[in-house]
Amino acid sequence: YGALGYSYPIERKNIPYTPANSPPVIIKSYQPGPAFTFSAGVSVSLNYELSLNWNLAETSQLSSRLNGQVSPNSATNAITFRMGGVYRVSQKTSVDLSLSTGLSNDAGGTTIALRLPWSY
Repeated sequence: YGALGYSYPIERKNIPYTPANSPPVIIKSYQPGPAFTFSAGVSVSLNYELSLNWNLAETSQLSSRLNGQVSPNSATNAITFRMGGVYRVSQKTSVDLSLSTGLSNDAGGTTIALRLPWSY
């Protein structure tokens, strides 16, 4: 499975900001850079109740603009790897356990997630 994505954030204007040990200021405009996302993965069913999955995802965000000027070093490239398994507890409930870790400097650290989706 896979996915491609694009997001264009909305510009914010007149943002109050108080730097440490400084008087408050108003940021006239802040425009986060657009982001491109790509992910690809594999899911393998071992039997009717258990499946395993692996996923690699990358999000590249272009430079932001602060008060109309390109903000230096604001572009990011986050790459994460996720692996996990889903166990079907009943016809309407499953347990999804996964471990993900960042592969680039801009990605987060390691995350363990436990999900309990159900339908009614």
